[in-house]
Amino acid sequence: MNSKSKRNIEKEIVECLIDNNYGMTILGIANKIGVSRNTIYRYIGILEGKNEVFKRQVGSYKLYYSKEARLISRKIILSFYKGLLIALNDEIQLNPIRFKVLGKKIARYLDIPFEIEDYQKLVNTDESIKLNDLKLFSSLQPYFSLLHDKITLKKIIKSQDGKRVIVDFVDSDLLEEELPYIYHFYIISGIVEAKFAQFFDMKVKCDVLDYKTLKEDKENYIRISLELP
Repeated sequence: MNSKSKRNIEKEIVECLIDNNYGMTILGIANKIGVSRNTIYRYIGILEGKNEVFKRQVGSYKLYYSKEARLISRKIILSFYKGLLIALNDEIQLNPIRFKVLGKKIARYLDIPFEIEDYQKLVNTDESIKLNDLKLFSSLQPYFSLLHDKITLKKIIKSQDGKRVIVDFVDSDLLEEELPYIYHFYIISGIVEAKFAQFFDMKVKCDVLDYKTLKEDKENYIRISLELP
């Protein structure tokens, strides 16, 4: 019996998901433990049948979680984060640009599944890079739903040349009356720019264009643009 046949793949998958309790894709799990996606598909189905893992749909992706994951209350985390945004604004008096810089620094340490294969399809094409596939923003969904997974992608507008896309997200817990909460999205835009630079040495521009809070309208939204070179 060789060493591969001795591996307990089910146990490795569960331990991997426990260590990454924000959820992982099939591809992310496969890369993490060093087996094929087909192998993960086979064993993840077994684990779902045993009720040891569960999945959630996030954008166009399925994220898998362990039933044993030790999750801190989302409400506690979100309340702490809101307080942090207000404290940064009050004490340091950061402007949107500075929050974006913070996002770029945070990106060095942030480990969220980043579906490289979808981006490679855009990067490796013989034609000029264009945002001709809406999977791009679906791939970025885990970043925009960071700390508040209720946020929903509602509307997408593409430019005629296909290089720029504008997206409206709605139903965010960070679009309440307090203005400092808006700075979360500047942080995320910095993270997105940094991740493109990290994986593809590509300088993209991600900006907050507009927003409405609950105080201004019954339906809050945040409008984000992403532009490729």
